[in-house]
Amino acid sequence: MVDHNTIRQVLDRRRLDAKDALKRREEEIKKAVPEIFARRRELRAAMAESARRALTGAEPLDFSKDIEKQSRWEQEILIKKGYPPDYLEIQPVCDLCGDTGYVGDTVRTPCRCHRQLIVEALCRSSNMANLDRENFNSFDPSRIPDIPINDKGMTQRQHLVRIKDQMQSYTHAFPGNDKILVLLFGHTGLGKTFLLNCMGKALLDRGHTVVRISAFQLAEWFVQSMFDKDNAVSLKTLAEVDALIIDDLGTEVIRHNSTLELLFNLVNQRIHDGKHIFLSTNLSLAELKKRYYERFTSRLFGDQSLILEFLGKDIRLYNK
Repeated sequence: MVDHNTIRQVLDRRRLDAKDALKRREEEIKKAVPEIFARRRELRAAMAESARRALTGAEPLDFSKDIEKQSRWEQEILIKKGYPPDYLEIQPVCDLCGDTGYVGDTVRTPCRCHRQLIVEALCRSSNMANLDRENFNSFDPSRIPDIPINDKGMTQRQHLVRIKDQMQSYTHAFPGNDKILVLLFGHTGLGKTFLLNCMGKALLDRGHTVVRISAFQLAEWFVQSMFDKDNAVSLKTLAEVDALIIDDLGTEVIRHNSTLELLFNLVNQRIHDGKHIFLSTNLSLAELKKRYYERFTSRLFGDQSLILEFLGKDIRLYNK
């Protein structure tokens, strides 16, 4: 799960850096255009005097027009001196939230910059440690059994090479593919996880954000999100990465159907938003239909899906 303390520290540092940068610009302008700060001192003194008089019962003065006039005058002077008009304003990394990470007055919701930090953290912590050796360049057909596959008219090696070529072509077309969801199914040891990693590596190399997670780990996140607001934000952020890879669908622990509902919501949201999702499973299509309800499997097997079946003998046992 994402370390939200680190994300908060990043946001805190951004705000401090913006304040420090403003102080440096102010020191520069005090020397280059001293009349700006002279007029600021006069306005602050008048406002302080008005506040003091209000304590004695006098009617407080309205300085809103004076402040607005001062701001316009400062911008005009700065432009004449060759500075940007906002040179004496705080300049956060994110203009929407001012680097607080949240937007909204009554209801505070995570800003897009906050969600982007989560996406980046998810990508860094994603379970893709084997990408240096599991990628399309390291695909070796000689390690695949060259035995006939019943009713396919080809060998297991030819079949897997064909799937590999399909998936490689898919990454070249990404994200303009007609099929949003890619489902790899078949018995264990047939190369599904390897080819998912190949796709992840290819997409990362092209600058896309990719998160890979096992279905078991995802289900654990679902549980944590029910009790932790930060984890809930991280979970929602999975809907925003360019490519989400869920490995070993069917190994997750199902708790009171909430797991199934949250899994459906995640897959359905990504399909609705045109965000690509890749899944692998050791279950057959019939077993998937039995394990998951019809609303979910209709999304898995819908018109937007590319379904690839892996056949043959366990490649790992063959190479031993």
